[in-house]
Amino acid sequence: DATIAAVRQAIGGTYVAERGDRIVGFYGLKAHAPDLVLDFMFVTRSAIGGGIGRIMFDHAVNSAKRLGATTMEIESDPHAEGFYRAMGAKRIGARMIQGVPGRILPLLEMTF
Repeated sequence: DATIAAVRQAIGGTYVAERGDRIVGFYGLKAHAPDLVLDFMFVTRSAIGGGIGRIMFDHAVNSAKRLGATTMEIESDPHAEGFYRAMGAKRIGARMIQGVPGRILPLLEMTF
């Protein structure tokens, strides 16, 4: 089973998912008044499909709630949008990446 450990304490912070002695993923939360932003979330290729993403996302939601947030914004990689939507996030827009023609990132929001 995976465990989540805080790497840096701050408002939100950075968290690492470990399975045994291996890091299998990490995510970060940052303040964006009045709520929080899922700043990044990555799962190692070998751990994709093994439930680590769900464990980290649940941890992020619970951390955001503990910090008093009622929503969490997510700027998603296009390939991860389906995951976030399956977790309950709603698409609220998109953002074009400067300098990368055709690269559009979905913007989502998780309300709790």
